[in-house]
Amino acid sequence: MDAPIAVTDPRFADLADPREVALGRRDDAVAAYRRAVALRPAFGEAWWSIANLKTARFSAGDRAAMAGGLAARKWEGHLNFRLYKHTVTVTFLLHGLFYMMFSVAPGLWQAAGWIFLSRLCVALNSVMNRTMLLLHVPDRLRGRVFTAAEGLANGVMMISMASAAVAVLHYSPRQIGFVAGALSASTAVFWAWANAAGKLPEPEQDWQEPEGEFRDPVTVS
Repeated sequence: MDAPIAVTDPRFADLADPREVALGRRDDAVAAYRRAVALRPAFGEAWWSIANLKTARFSAGDRAAMAGGLAARKWEGHLNFRLYKHTVTVTFLLHGLFYMMFSVAPGLWQAAGWIFLSRLCVALNSVMNRTMLLLHVPDRLRGRVFTAAEGLANGVMMISMASAAVAVLHYSPRQIGFVAGALSASTAVFWAWANAAGKLPEPEQDWQEPEGEFRDPVTVS
């Protein structure tokens, strides 16, 4: 699992404050922990904290995110850049296909199974992408790169949700979900094309240690 998130990191300044629990604001605490795992699916401390509240239930998607994060951390030790690119293609394709099956599933258990597999692929992809960014982005640029990546991801999500809100006036949720899965799977096509065309070369890895020392605590006692 990932190391604890530094409290001083501005991206997590409003996340997972233990005082939320101490004041009885358990729903706020769960929401904060979920924002943390949305940023880092393999952040084990946040998953453990949700379970430790003993009031929240894990959905099929939650279990898949945990399983995917664990699998990715086990897999990434054997992963080179070439294999990473192929794995991204496969996980994007499977994620989209599984989501399409989830959208047309006839029953609850079938839907839970398909969404589990879909979220598993998303978690695998997310952890591997973040690992590659950490390995290749110079330390002095990581703040800007990660901010840009999160901004683009959130922007696309906002556009997607707004489009779905308009589409629901004319189409059923199943139809919208099916199209969303197809669009997600199409990412694999563009990625595979870029890889085959040689447009995804491996950048030089950043082996330089960050300047200065880490003196700030990474967790709150």
